[in-house]
Amino acid sequence: MTKRTQWRIGLYAVLLVAALAAIAPYLPAGVFRGRVEQALARSLNRDVNIVGDVRFTFFPAGPVPGPGFTIENVTIHEDPRAGIEPFAHMQELGASIRILSLLRGRLELSGINLGDASINLVKTTEGPWNFQYLLNNLARQDSAMPALRMRAGRVNFKFGDTKSVFYFNEADLNLDPSTGGIELRFSGAPRRSDHTKQDFGRFFVRGTASASNHLDFQVELQQSSLEETLRLMDPQGFGVHGVLAFDARLTGDPSKLNVEGKLQIGDIHRSDRLPSSEQPWQLPYKGILDLHEERLNLESTSPPGAPQPIVGVRLSLWDYLKTPVWAAGMDFHEMPLATLFEVAQHMGATLPEMLTVDGSASGSAAYDQREGLTGKLSLSNASLKLPDNEPIRAEAAALEIRQGAVFLKPASITIAPDQDAQLEGSVALASPHALDLKVTTRRLNVAAMRSFGLAAMPVLGQTPKGVWKGWARYVEGMWTSESQLEGASLQLDGLAEPLKIDSATVHLTATRIRADRIAGSLGATSFTAAYEARPNSTQPAKFALTINEADAAELERLLAPTLSRAEPGFLARTLRLRAAAPAPAWLKARRAEGTVAIDSVAAGEWRARGLKAKLSWNGTALQLTDVSAQLDAAAFAGTVGLDLAAPAPKYHLEGTLNGVAYHGGALDLTGWVDAEGSGVQLFETARAEGTVKGRTVAFAPEADFRTLTAAFQLQAPGATPRWKLSNVEVTQAGATLQGSGASQEDGRLLLELTQGERQVRYTGTLFVARAAK
Repeated sequence: MTKRTQWRIGLYAVLLVAALAAIAPYLPAGVFRGRVEQALARSLNRDVNIVGDVRFTFFPAGPVPGPGFTIENVTIHEDPRAGIEPFAHMQELGASIRILSLLRGRLELSGINLGDASINLVKTTEGPWNFQYLLNNLARQDSAMPALRMRAGRVNFKFGDTKSVFYFNEADLNLDPSTGGIELRFSGAPRRSDHTKQDFGRFFVRGTASASNHLDFQVELQQSSLEETLRLMDPQGFGVHGVLAFDARLTGDPSKLNVEGKLQIGDIHRSDRLPSSEQPWQLPYKGILDLHEERLNLESTSPPGAPQPIVGVRLSLWDYLKTPVWAAGMDFHEMPLATLFEVAQHMGATLPEMLTVDGSASGSAAYDQREGLTGKLSLSNASLKLPDNEPIRAEAAALEIRQGAVFLKPASITIAPDQDAQLEGSVALASPHALDLKVTTRRLNVAAMRSFGLAAMPVLGQTPKGVWKGWARYVEGMWTSESQLEGASLQLDGLAEPLKIDSATVHLTATRIRADRIAGSLGATSFTAAYEARPNSTQPAKFALTINEADAAELERLLAPTLSRAEPGFLARTLRLRAAAPAPAWLKARRAEGTVAIDSVAAGEWRARGLKAKLSWNGTALQLTDVSAQLDAAAFAGTVGLDLAAPAPKYHLEGTLNGVAYHGGALDLTGWVDAEGSGVQLFETARAEGTVKGRTVAFAPEADFRTLTAAFQLQAPGATPRWKLSNVEVTQAGATLQGSGASQEDGRLLLELTQGERQVRYTGTLFVARAAK
């Protein structure tokens, strides 16, 4: 045959093919409907219904080129063992004919194109999947298996009659017969029907399934949102941002597939406000997958001969296409604490700013949906440090994770040389991360408590120095404690100098502060005291104060910030001007009540002994009641009030002073005194009214009074006080005289008395200060 003849034959063949392709859609194919249905049913081992048209096509939309059919409105029914819902329904299906089968008088298909069908993969109550029935039946047929195609379809999952929320969208499927089995290529985008946001890469499966049911697949998930991928396991999500990708090889029987691959996680963080981790995490893994029981067990691996990794990961997942149940675990081997804390921060844990850590952790932690997070960790050579504070060091510590919290077992810590304590407690894993911490020590500087980064402890937190011993517990922002405080220094509002505490026993509860057996000093004045307060209550603080010896001028100096806010300038002293400084907030808020006892207090040449009083302090108002004191042989009893609202304090005294020595006799005085200011100003501003009774008073050489009564007034507009006596009545030598009296320019007191027609005048001295005893 010549080349020209060959060329002509080829040309005729091409023209014939073109002609057949052109006229094929118009050839009557309806007569083949039944045979096409039988061929499809035989190829898929399922009943098939064709409702629409059947058309010949020389180039069908099928996986194998060649003549065939285009079929409209096709339903592929399910294997009865897998349910009653159709396996797939298509508006159009393409099928290619196996030409040689026509020579045997039988219509067989070489390929089926499902187009953009929506198909159901069903797990039967017996265990196998419907696609396993399909593959097994295809493998047992006496004719060759047809190739299957699907483009941009949807793959749904069902469990019996219940449809899963999981599905694959935009799914492409190639299923091709091969020697002794089939070749599978699949890709699709994972989705959940109960969650609108989707951010997945495509999922790929490539490999073969032998007639003996041996699988060899390569699986890959392109880079996807870590948060959305985790939602495939738990629709509530975990709030963990980042990206994830993995690849794996699956080999073996469907009930026991060996899995080996690599996982990559990057850009992981819990909150958009936190920086993400920069380096992706590469994690090789291996495990077993059971397709029948829907169980997957994975664990991280390391190359042979490589040192033990600092972290290993375990994952178990079952019922992953129905109602996913999962558990995960991590094993730590000398993992740096800095890395562990960084991961915890990226996962949303609330940690103090600028916290630096050192040391390592070993142990394990696990999480499942039923028990939550559990685990045990051992810390070695741990160190935690906040800026400007001493580091907290623990040579060894044990942590246990259970019941939604991390528990620290009792551990010995060191903060500085000779500064050690025992620490134990817990912190909740869920926000707001409730903390329960207990510190027990035999000797620890109070300043060292700042190293824990907690809210200041009442009393102890107000002193920059001192040591304490005992225990303190911090729970949800509140301190409780039983401790002994020594060598402390407290700077309190209203005092000119720090309050020094030599020793005190401190009791703290959630609602009360109590300090017993307080021994200390303020300036040169030593004291003992007891104190109790309820910080979050409107009740006043309670106290009991005892002073052995005090000086009135020194006490006034120490209390000057409380007593006076006047400017001590020349004009203020000379013209008695006061700067209008408002009462500070701390003074307005002060509420206290208690007792005061001073064994001896000196005021110039006078000395009071056995001073006792009850004190009530309400903002700018102080009230001393049940006041009693001994002034030499005289005894005072009464009340004293202080008004601190003005720049200078105002005093109001009421009471009796009995047994005042006066001119060889004694006087009893009853009345009130008002004064303001401090020091000499008290005498210059004093005003008084009252009554006086005297006995055996030698007022003047010629005036020896057996008794004396009078009403008095005191005006002290300046340095020289002005006395005025009225209703004066004296008895002497059996006679009673009446009259009045007043102080003179020279400071002496002039009495003008009458008895009937008799008038007399007596001049005598007023009170004469006596040396203190």
